[in-house]
Amino acid sequence: MLPMTHLTKVALLLAPLSLALPGVARANTCEVGQAVFEPTGTRGVFTLRASEDQGQLLWHLVIQKTGETFPFRTETDPTGQTWLVSQPRDGEDPGIRTTLRMLDGKGTETQDRRAVSGVAVFDFWRVFSEYRTRKGQRFEPETNPPANLWDLTECRAK
Repeated sequence: MLPMTHLTKVALLLAPLSLALPGVARANTCEVGQAVFEPTGTRGVFTLRASEDQGQLLWHLVIQKTGETFPFRTETDPTGQTWLVSQPRDGEDPGIRTTLRMLDGKGTETQDRRAVSGVAVFDFWRVFSEYRTRKGQRFEPETNPPANLWDLTECRAK
């Protein structure tokens, strides 16, 4: 039998990994209007559900602890920045506005709504803290959504 060199051993060990890693490295994608997102590393606390109505991208943020649902619409300003803008809820507009970036399967910002793997929501925690302060509500960590990446967790059927 021929002796195995160190390089041959490494190649044999890495071969199965090279088959498994492509599936791990690629994120699942979904058409954004059917997508459900949750913050990276946090499951079952906050849910951000997207939908479309006559081409308008709409969102519903659900806070599990309180059972609150906040509706948002998407706006794009002249510079191309996308914003989540709150819509009236229980007869009043919460006045919440924060930036949103859609991410493709590689985690790169995209405007292509057909293949989104996640969203980056900036300032969510801060704008919800300000909203709760205006409302005279107590601060509780599980009631303010985090400002970070939100992963695709479900792709609903059309």
